[in-house]
Amino acid sequence: MVKTLEDINREFLEECAASADAEEVERAPETPAEEIPSSPSPVSVEIEAGQTCEKPKVKKKKAGMLRRLLDIAFYTAIASILAVAFVTAGRSDGGFKFFGYSGFHVITGSMEREIPTGSLVIVKAVAPKDIRVTDNITFVRKDNEIVTHKVVAIDENYGGKGVRGFTTWGVENESPDADIVHEANIIGVVKYSIPELGFALNYVAENIGFIFLVLGGVAVAAVALRWLFAGAKEEKRGKAERKSMATV
Repeated sequence: MVKTLEDINREFLEECAASADAEEVERAPETPAEEIPSSPSPVSVEIEAGQTCEKPKVKKKKAGMLRRLLDIAFYTAIASILAVAFVTAGRSDGGFKFFGYSGFHVITGSMEREIPTGSLVIVKAVAPKDIRVTDNITFVRKDNEIVTHKVVAIDENYGGKGVRGFTTWGVENESPDADIVHEANIIGVVKYSIPELGFALNYVAENIGFIFLVLGGVAVAAVALRWLFAGAKEEKRGKAERKSMATV
């Protein structure tokens, strides 16, 4: 009887299978069934698998944290640049104005007890009729200097013209100001004063070029590091894929 190639292959595979079964029987331990250690339960296998996956998760968490820090640095730098631009945009009178509020840097000690030198005063524009005695007001003097003093008296018909005139006093001075403040020269009433902030903003205004340079450098560095980090991650991923393909 002539055997076909298919018959020969089938017989070969059957012989191999029979031989393998015989070897398994020979190597099988004669230990009683109760002494044979049980295989790890599915639960323990899952725990071990989870532990082996822990390191990549930690690395991924650290990478995410680095990206967030870079994003925070970038957006903080941009926000700082905008804030500096807003504060130092300034007006010709030396302050800044925003939605009816103005800010001014106190550079003298005439109001030291209430508004220390170096403070930033936030002034709200109000109608002259709403100003009261004891209010601290910011106004423009005849020499165009911006001053913040306390109202100590009000003339309801200043100069016989039906307008209000305000007598002011720097509380640290020996006497009230000689000039009456016309209502048209009043910028507003002081609502808040923040000690030392005026010094800080004055420093910003005097060093605006250097500050913009530093903040711009921080923003550029954050973007560059973000790109480098993304490139390194992409390259690492490519190497892993190539290694996987080579193994297959």
